[in-house]
Amino acid sequence: MFENEPGVLFDSKIYPHVPSEFARKNLFFAHVGGSYNCAPPYRVQRDYLESFIVFLITDGLFAVNYRDEQLEARPGQIVLLDCKYPQA
Repeated sequence: MFENEPGVLFDSKIYPHVPSEFARKNLFFAHVGGSYNCAPPYRVQRDYLESFIVFLITDGLFAVNYRDEQLEARPGQIVLLDCKYPQA
């Protein structure tokens, strides 16, 4: 499932979700949920995605370049990104 994502560890899990028509039209909803356990060289870079993404950092350090800032999150912190802006 993560073959094209170097650095994603074997115990990672992903759970796709197909929302109902009502949810798609009227609610915020999750496309995917899961648990990513990562190590170098893991990296994602995208310019645009019609979505928001939420991270709960449980271990290690989460570093992100977002809206011309370099930010770090540590265990116990939550990161919310509007993916309509470039991020890495």
